[in-house]
Amino acid sequence: MNAEVSALQKEVDIIHMRLLRANKELSDISHKIKDNRNIRERTQIALCDTELPVLDATFKNALIESCRNTNTCLELSFADKKVSCEKLELQHTKLLKKLATLLTQ
Repeated sequence: MNAEVSALQKEVDIIHMRLLRANKELSDISHKIKDNRNIRERTQIALCDTELPVLDATFKNALIESCRNTNTCLELSFADKKVSCEKLELQHTKLLKKLATLLTQ
């Protein structure tokens, strides 16, 4: 019984560490999305400058489009990572319940 509890506790700890890592990755992706939006917004504001040379305006339009595309990829990555986190949370909860059951027997 003691070995079973110990093995289960190790599994809980591993899942917990994976969950912490996944949540950190979620936070990082969220910050990247926010930074990218800020870059896009500042670039859009700069485009309002009527005295911009054509080359600068073309570059800024390309930058805006690039930010838009990057954000789409980041948002998809965020959604995937969110699903992974939810699965890990469920697995962690199940293991904790199983551990609690073993400890109360």
